[in-house]
Amino acid sequence: MTKTRKHIAIIVAIVMVLTVLPGAALADSGDGKNIQAGFPFLLGATRGSMNEVVPMKTYDMGTNPGTVLMDGSVHNYPIPETFAQFATKPASDHPDGTAYIWIYDDSENVYFINDWTSDNTFDAGDDFFTVHINDGTGLKSYTQHTEPVGGEYGQALFDYTQTVDYQHMYYVIAVPKAELKSENLKVGFEMYGTAALSANLLWNGTPPATVTAGTPTSFVIDYSTTFVNDQFYQSIQKAFLFEYTTDTELEEFLGDFYCDSDNNIYQDYGTYTPYTGPIKTIACTTFSLASDDREQDGTISINASFNKAGKHKLVVVFCYIYYIDSYSNEWHANYLTTEIDVLDSKSEPAIQPTASKKAGTYTGSASVKLTSATSEAKIYYTLDGTTPKTSSKSVNNGGTVTISKTSILKAIAVKSGYTNSSVFSAKYTIKTSKPTANNVPKSKKVKKGKKITLKAPAGTTLYYTTNGKSPTAKVKTKVSPGKTKKITIKKKTKLKVIAVKKDCEKSSVVKRTYKIK
Repeated sequence: MTKTRKHIAIIVAIVMVLTVLPGAALADSGDGKNIQAGFPFLLGATRGSMNEVVPMKTYDMGTNPGTVLMDGSVHNYPIPETFAQFATKPASDHPDGTAYIWIYDDSENVYFINDWTSDNTFDAGDDFFTVHINDGTGLKSYTQHTEPVGGEYGQALFDYTQTVDYQHMYYVIAVPKAELKSENLKVGFEMYGTAALSANLLWNGTPPATVTAGTPTSFVIDYSTTFVNDQFYQSIQKAFLFEYTTDTELEEFLGDFYCDSDNNIYQDYGTYTPYTGPIKTIACTTFSLASDDREQDGTISINASFNKAGKHKLVVVFCYIYYIDSYSNEWHANYLTTEIDVLDSKSEPAIQPTASKKAGTYTGSASVKLTSATSEAKIYYTLDGTTPKTSSKSVNNGGTVTISKTSILKAIAVKSGYTNSSVFSAKYTIKTSKPTANNVPKSKKVKKGKKITLKAPAGTTLYYTTNGKSPTAKVKTKVSPGKTKKITIKKKTKLKVIAVKKDCEKSSVVKRTYKIK
């Protein structure tokens, strides 16, 4: 695992700012609406979000009377009983610490303080603290980012506090009581910063891309986790293999994802509503980590077989229980995505198309008939050298493709009940009609100093000489496409001109003689 661990360490150094939600610290949830973690990251192989469910906890107005000043400074208020706290151990160089949350309220606002001691870096605009409140009329959310420092619902400070002797993140959010319809609140929190303990995942090698229907297939993943006794530790781990259709469908599924120790999937943590959506469970592997190791590295395999031919989008969801402060826990999840093409074991491939014209050079254009010996097959093709797909341009079997410029033609035959054929490929070089230089002024006697005008047609370059030698496309005297040039006749001049177009033969040499009167 040495090579894998080195790669994982690099990834951690780059993307270790992860979402942390203190749901585990709020295990004594009330009957309020459960909050699911959002999706701060795009879908991707090594940046899967940890989807913590956040149970809500009760706060009754008047419990902790007090006013918190919003003047850009940290104030050492008398600390009431901690409303919520949880230990954090970043998988980085940031310090182990604790997130403390206190609540005060006065006649106008309810104040939420988050003193987060392990987040000792100020990431302007990225990090945030959110308070979710259910006042009986629905969910309300209030967020303060690190930038702007003030102006949302409070302030985000990077300073010293009475909890530790180094600078760290300190958030205050003031929620106007006028926006709340009850004095009895259900609250939960969402935080984003450098304080997450997570499992890092990498494919072990390249995941399988093509299999035959009914053939057992293994998906192998390397993982790396961190174990901390008492304050932070992980227990039973498992890996699911799911099939999905669209990225939106997957995002919604992972945003609501929750499983239990019996591998049941739920849509809602509080009510344990079974998941009934379109995502399908393909396989699940369960295993345990040793309880005496601080760091855990390993490899797991998920075995599955697919009976339906076609493209399948897959996601491996790696789950683990996240214990905090030895008394509370939540499920967390990271994931990897891949695609696999399942071939029908009973099907034969369609026969590769053939072309009526061989690869080569043609003048003007080339009409190429594409035919497959598989009757009623559809022919899909491209002219830019890319491999055709069923979304590419197509013709019926025996149809004609007209090629008007130099192209690499690739084509496949496709028919229901057959696997796609191998790819036909041929290069056709198209030369357009031979250019002419007939618009050069005729030979004649002229006065000394007379100017002869050469005009090059669009797409054609004129090359010329005035010393009687035949020109080539390498001479420096030329007229660019669409341009004109005047040649001054000072003495008897033998002008010779050729016309050259791209992908064409050059014209015949036009000869003119101009004598002085």
